[in-house]
Formats: sequence, structure tokens, C-alpha cells
Amino acid sequence: MFEYGRKLAAQRRAEPRDDIVTDLVFAEVDGEPLTPREFDLYFLLLAAAGNETTRHSLSGGMYELLRHPDQAERVVAGDEDMAVTAADEVLRMVTAVHHFRRTATEDVEMRGEVIRAGDKVAMWYTSANRDEDVFEEPNRFDVGRKPNRHLTFGIGPHFCLGAYLARLEIKIALEELRPHLGRLELVSDPERLRSNFFNGIKHMGVRYR
Repeated sequence: MFEYGRKLAAQRRAEPRDDIVTDLVFAEVDGEPLTPREFDLYFLLLAAAGNETTRHSLSGGMYELLRHPDQAERVVAGDEDMAVTAADEVLRMVTAVHHFRRTATEDVEMRGEVIRAGDKVAMWYTSANRDEDVFEEPNRFDVGRKPNRHLTFGIGPHFCLGAYLARLEIKIALEELRPHLGRLELVSDPERLRSNFFNGIKHMGVRYR
């Protein structure tokens, strides 16, 4: 992946385009360009983040649909709007990335707890997406949930760069699965990825009738 990214970077230096590789090649942080190592890691992050998260969201979403046939029926019978709301509910319910760690830039008090500037803070997206103050019946899988203010993609300056692509990919997958959902049934519980970072499924037994 590093070698592939470096070839793209060389092409963009010679022929800049309106794309993210060009932005990275000519980016500056405090007046300095990215080092080759920083470019390598950023490029790998973009490739891995867009692959792992969407893949785990899709497999986890399929698990939820097979566990909740009433919701699968709503997806099958629904229109394009239903595919949109179902995609967001898959993103909320699965939450492919459990947590991220950030550094507080200023003092802040939250629910009686003081976080000091410089403190390391773990943000659990899985918990935020089950917040009973935000979501009615947060543990219920509801493909028509509106509004759905999930934080799967983060918030603020760290909002996921690929959020719109991920939503579109999941929406299209759900639309393409419509003719098949009624023929699918779960035959074994998932074997989950052993990770405290990704919420992923390695294997899941499914029968197609």
C-alpha cells in the first residue's frame, strides 16, 4: 500500500488534480510538508478506514436484519427513503468503530466530571449510539428511525472524511439485497473479530432458500 501511495503521490506532484492525494502531497502543517512517513500512514489510514468500517457495518447490518425479520420486511417493502433511514440505523446499531482517543485542548466540565487540557480522553461511540437521552428505546433496531443523530462518523473537525460514501454504499447494498432478504435465514451465531477497536464479524452462517 505504501508503494502504491508513493506512485500516486509522484503522479500528483507532476500533474496535480482535484483530489485528496493532491491535497496531501501539497499539504503543510505549521509551514512544513508531510514527511514521506506521514504521507504513507495517512494514505494507509484512508484505505483501511474506508474498507474495514463499511465492511463491518454491512455484515453487522445483515446480522441485525436476519435477527429482526420484521425490520427486514420493512426494508423489502420500503422505498428509497426507507433504504436511507435503514442505512443510518445499521450505522448506529452496529457502530463499526468502538472508540477513539483524543486529547483535550481546554478544560471542560461534563456531567460533574472535570476534564483538563492535555488529558487523554477515550470516546466510546458504541455508548453514545445507545444514549437513552438521545434515542428512544436505544437498544431497539428500527430501520425507520427518525431522527437518527448517531455519532458513528464522529463530530466536529474529526468528522469522517468518507461518511457520505459509506452511507451511499450501505444504502445501495440494502437496495440490492431487497429481492433476497426474504430468502435468507441465520443458521449460526457470528464469530466476532477479536478486537476492542473494530466491531466486526469474521464468519456467520446463513442459508439461502
